[in-house]
Amino acid sequence: MRKIRVLLADDHPGLLEVVQSLLETDVDVVESVNNGETLFDSAMRLQPEVIVTDISMPRLNGFEAVERLRESGCSSRIVFLTVQSDPDTQATAGASAKTPASSLGKTPIQLIPIATT
Repeated sequence: MRKIRVLLADDHPGLLEVVQSLLETDVDVVESVNNGETLFDSAMRLQPEVIVTDISMPRLNGFEAVERLRESGCSSRIVFLTVQSDPDTQATAGASAKTPASSLGKTPIQLIPIATT
């Protein structure tokens, strides 16, 4: 059985390593990138089924990168993975998640907050 192809994006190398180690037995992590511009380029080149991305990254943040991907016809499912606890950021992610599927090419967006200590 073919594994789901996943692209990871986060500017914290340690978090990328942890997420990749958690996912790699069940999915095919096709690439890990550390900024929004590289996320856009890699997603367009690799066409993964799922993109797991941080919100706050250099060059383009996760929201901006995903917006560019959508405008370019990318059909990957999006998971926002973040340590952000700011209500405005969560509201923006929540609004993205609630955008009608028809406007996203039937590709849901999901926000997963990570608890920090």
